[in-house]
Amino acid sequence: MPNSASTADESTNSLIPIKKDFGTSFAFNKAEESQFDIESLREELKELSSELKSLHQDFNKTNKKNFERDFDLLFLPTEGKFYPDGRKSLMIRYLTAVEEKILCNEFLIKTGRAYEFLMQNLIVDDDFDLSSLLLPDFQAILMFLRSTSYGDKMPFEYLCAECHKKNEHDVLLSSLRFKDPIQTPDENGLFYITLPKSNYKVAIKLLSYKDAMEIDKEVESDFFFYVDDGKQEKIRRTVSNKTIYNIQSINDIENRESIKKAFKTISKFDSDVLSKFIKECEYILDSKTDCECEFCGNIAAYNFNIGREILSLPPSFKESIIEEVFLLFYYGKGITQSEASQMPVYERRSLLNRISREIEKKNKAESDAHSAANRKRA
Repeated sequence: MPNSASTADESTNSLIPIKKDFGTSFAFNKAEESQFDIESLREELKELSSELKSLHQDFNKTNKKNFERDFDLLFLPTEGKFYPDGRKSLMIRYLTAVEEKILCNEFLIKTGRAYEFLMQNLIVDDDFDLSSLLLPDFQAILMFLRSTSYGDKMPFEYLCAECHKKNEHDVLLSSLRFKDPIQTPDENGLFYITLPKSNYKVAIKLLSYKDAMEIDKEVESDFFFYVDDGKQEKIRRTVSNKTIYNIQSINDIENRESIKKAFKTISKFDSDVLSKFIKECEYILDSKTDCECEFCGNIAAYNFNIGREILSLPPSFKESIIEEVFLLFYYGKGITQSEASQMPVYERRSLLNRISREIEKKNKAESDAHSAANRKRA
């Protein structure tokens, strides 16, 4: 998982980049002091003032309300190689009860709208085009939100290859890393291949998170019904949606319908070559983890699959969210319901745990005092 600015080795990174070199130096040799030109100093100060004004204007371009909530700096796995401005990081707000309620909505999760709302609410950078957010960077954001909200440990189940019994294992999300592509992109972030049979020149792009949502919708709607023993079964067709979305152009033609038509004409050999090439262009999350079976002791590596579901919440969880917000409002001494709803999940839960401990201490003290009074009367 990409490091955030809050980690120990990145603690020196500033959330708001400050220009350190204004092209100004006020240090000069004493021997040359008499020759120092006061006009030169004025020009230097004027230039410095201009730079500071520009920095202030840039800061104000970001909506001030963006800084009313806690956020952190997340370094992206794609390292700025595919965004026009070379962006290597994004400022991400922490998850709150507002977003949790969205993630409890089954319809919003299924249609992908929940994640769209999530990105709109939680990415601080106003100048970033959300539609361009690449899939591995989107995945890294989800992992960051899951880790900072509900803890870094992510449980998963697997069947032991030796004894075939079900095991549970915890993975630390912060320990996971993305593997860089084997292929090298050009200056525009595209990968090129010439197919051996058709001789088509194909440009490949990385999928955005919105591409992934669209692919899921198309796969969900691309099916036929099969009747077996009087029962109607819904069968999905095998489709090549993902490959087509990965293609930026074929022979420099970027029209989507033309790409689909051309793709249908290529041989299976070319199709297999293209599929292999696309895999070599992707950022792959290295989620393999060594697990020891609790029943037979066999140690083997298993893949821990991480998808969008790592941040989806069951509808019933909404009641817990409402209860936690109410308790913080009720016992929080001055915390409004709105403030409790806007509080980062980790902070809300930490405060609730502290309140619970204080209530337990108070109840124990009252119980001890009551017991002592009873002993005296006896």
